Amino acid sequence: MKTLEETKKWLEWLGGSSDRPPSGGCRWHPWARGIWWGILAILIACFCGQSSRFLYVDF
Repeated sequence: MKTLEETKKWLEWLGGSSDRPPSGGCRWHPWARGIWWGILAILIACFCGQSSRFLYVDF
């Protein structure tokens, strides 16, 4: 059960939900965090529908 809680804390920190890393965690270099956020932004752009070929029709 403790592993699940630790995983949840790490995912919340990586996703930007919490400001401080989990206890006992390593500090990321600012460049590494920038790359992480860049990857997340690219994934969001790929899956948000703006870059897909799906045709939206508004009535």
